Amino acid sequence: MRIRNLFVFFFILALLPNAQTIQTDEVTKPNIIYMIGDGMGPEQIRLASLIEYGNDTGNIMDMEFDFQDTYFTNDIQGSTTDSAASGTALATGQLTKNSRVGMDENGKYSYKNLLEFLKNDFDYATGVVTSTEIAHATPAVFTSHVTDRDKKDAILAQELNQDINVLIGGGQDISYIGSVDAVRELGNKYGYDTAIDVAELQSKQTTADRLLGIFPTYNIPFELERNTEKSPSLVQMADAAIEILQRQTSPYFLMIEGGRIDHAGHLANTDTNKTLYNVMETIIFEKTVRHVLDIAKADGNTIVVVAADHETGGLSIIDYSNLDDTLPSDTNSRDANNQIRINRVNQMEVKWSTTAHTDTKVRFFGYGFSKSYDIRYNTDVFWAIVNELGSFPVVLDYSFTVVDDQYTANVNFKDIDSSADQISIYFVFDDGNIEVVTSLLSSYSVNGSHVFTYAINGSRMHRSFIKLHDGDLSTFSLNQSYVPTVPNTEISSFEENSSTNNTPISNWFVLSIAMVILFRRSKYYFKG
Repeated sequence: MRIRNLFVFFFILALLPNAQTIQTDEVTKPNIIYMIGDGMGPEQIRLASLIEYGNDTGNIMDMEFDFQDTYFTNDIQGSTTDSAASGTALATGQLTKNSRVGMDENGKYSYKNLLEFLKNDFDYATGVVTSTEIAHATPAVFTSHVTDRDKKDAILAQELNQDINVLIGGGQDISYIGSVDAVRELGNKYGYDTAIDVAELQSKQTTADRLLGIFPTYNIPFELERNTEKSPSLVQMADAAIEILQRQTSPYFLMIEGGRIDHAGHLANTDTNKTLYNVMETIIFEKTVRHVLDIAKADGNTIVVVAADHETGGLSIIDYSNLDDTLPSDTNSRDANNQIRINRVNQMEVKWSTTAHTDTKVRFFGYGFSKSYDIRYNTDVFWAIVNELGSFPVVLDYSFTVVDDQYTANVNFKDIDSSADQISIYFVFDDGNIEVVTSLLSSYSVNGSHVFTYAINGSRMHRSFIKLHDGDLSTFSLNQSYVPTVPNTEISSFEENSSTNNTPISNWFVLSIAMVILFRRSKYYFKG
């Protein structure tokens, strides 16, 4: 009888869904490497794979990243995003409007970003690497808070005051830096070793604890034009940053941006180098992912995220039937491989629909996660990462209903800091209008369950989401919910639940039956 009782007990355990190992603060936090291909849409990835490997799924992300998804990139009003707005979403888990860097759409609240969370709340060492100028939009969203992405002097000042261990990128000759001497002066002022060319980078990566590497000229030159002695490749910059961060005593966070994919996409469609530059920048980004993944595998406790802020150029592959079998090889010289790539690009037919950003859904790749998450919007990437940290402000059991134009949200908060002073529900409608309902909360009542109601008055709601304000300077989204964009006459009742912690009713029914069986049998068991 005892064996049969044990069988029933383990049968009950097996019924519990989403069984995960619970992380605690005693568990070693993972290193996190966040890689962003600026302007890298799905066709950019396919094109690079065809050129480099001869098929359209030969890149390292397709082969070795089990956790994959695609997501939307539009800004808070549903408009085509820029790198500042989408970068802010990736870095903070929140939507904003174009040009804002780490701030809300009104420029009132600063959004606390992932680097700041990890450095200040989890004691992570931190680093930022980019192939663009160091104060460009994507590095800026992880390091600063400004109302306009063009305020690059302010962005640089905030970057240098963040006590980041490693800052590497371009901009040596740009106005807000200006010269090699200026790089040295900034390094001395803020306590960094400095690197201004490839030799110095490779030397300092073995000795420095803090490094400011700023290279010629404005951005790191396109890969086909890069002087290999003056400006390092993205692989070299990433390798140096990781080696320095690995010498720290704490886990580390590193953001790596392949920013010149976007710049190539912005070139005129008549530019004969547009496709070539674009594919070369995507290839070097993929090579960097390969190198980073090797390091993560060897380490055994590193999460690697590969994402994009948006697609640039509206690229589509028309025909690749004329591709020959000659592929780049590790045995060839750099020049020989580049010539092979040039030849292969000339054997393909592609089309660019624009020189601007598009609404194309982009791809997500995750390595080292404990489970998969639903990545529907760019903000979800942030929350997939922080959910791996264990104790972190989260929403449990977020559900909503829309019945007769009445919106009702049921929210359960966990691990919210006591300084939180208000919660706002944002409603975004199909016409781009945004309405906000704000509820003040006393510190003792933030955690736990809350119910919010709002009349949507016949409007077609595109989506809704919640923001929690923490004092006057920071606020962050805790979760998002979505309503189908169909006329309200077609919605008599709609409900969605975004929680990953709910047990389906049918499972609870079976579980209850099993518990009754176990209870009945236990009476005989305890009688001996």
